[in-house]
Amino acid sequence: MSTKIYTGFKIDTPNIFEVLEIVKAFRTVLQPLVDQKFIEFYNNTIKETMGRKIKVIDAWFDLVNLSKSEGTRIPQVDTQFQLVLFPHKEDQCFYGMVFHDSPVWFDLWVTQPKVSYFGYWNNTDRDEENCTEEQWEHRSKVWNYDIFDEIEIPSMVGFSIEVSPTGGPNIFKLLHELTKEALST
Repeated sequence: MSTKIYTGFKIDTPNIFEVLEIVKAFRTVLQPLVDQKFIEFYNNTIKETMGRKIKVIDAWFDLVNLSKSEGTRIPQVDTQFQLVLFPHKEDQCFYGMVFHDSPVWFDLWVTQPKVSYFGYWNNTDRDEENCTEEQWEHRSKVWNYDIFDEIEIPSMVGFSIEVSPTGGPNIFKLLHELTKEALST
């Protein structure tokens, strides 16, 4: 069996309430990135809709709904950032996996207080620059035996948290700003 946990991380606390505070703080970090995703979509779509902003909003939500109903990710509108967390009694921490396609967003996540990268794979050589052989063996134990010993489906051995800002992009605020900007030029 091949193990590939490229978006693995560790939260260095056993306290779930502290984990939830870290997640809550990260939502504020994500909000500008979510808003920027909408601005890019708007700028790429507004000409196709002949300047009709409501058509841009419709197109955004059509793609968001399509993504949700089909269970696929559509990069132009993908603002979902999910974590699956696994409490680890022996190490007194949480290990986890990120489910999102942007390496930039993941890199921001692992720079949060008490959060660090904890990826592991056994199909190629270890990450020699950032991990000693002993650390790599510990990661192997955690991912292969402690977490995914019998069940290999993350949601069946951990719990998930939707980290994305609850309202998604601030569409109407952004449209107001884009309109003001367009009028001033």
